[in-house]
Amino acid sequence: MGKNSGEMLIESLLSMFFIVSVLFPIANIFLKTFRVNVKSDDEKKSNLQSENMLELLRGVDYLRIFNFQGQYDIKGMQEFYSRFMIDDKYRILGNDLFEKNKKVKISSTEYYYVNENNEKEYIFEIEVDGIKRYYFPKIS
Repeated sequence: MGKNSGEMLIESLLSMFFIVSVLFPIANIFLKTFRVNVKSDDEKKSNLQSENMLELLRGVDYLRIFNFQGQYDIKGMQEFYSRFMIDDKYRILGNDLFEKNKKVKISSTEYYYVNENNEKEYIFEIEVDGIKRYYFPKIS
């Protein structure tokens, strides 16, 4: 019989099998990379929100931070602003809800300054979701 000009079904199936066996692992790698990137971006956004909340709390005056000592569960930025009485002009962050509640803890340390009225002004530790910063009273 002459030349085989056609392709047999088994050859087509084998070639498709080899193509699929190479493409699926590569596609799986891309999918896992995408998932890790999304998770990393969400974590970065959450940490950035926590850092911004810390900086806003560090800008509050001493008497208010003294009265805010304790632990709080915050569900969104609007609740954060109202709970800690942040002025409207400092409300620069979005009003979005968090994926999980933010835990805010404000506690005084054993260290303090003595102000011009010979009163002790304590240094406070502010913690938002495990990120800690210290609040130092303004010395005049």
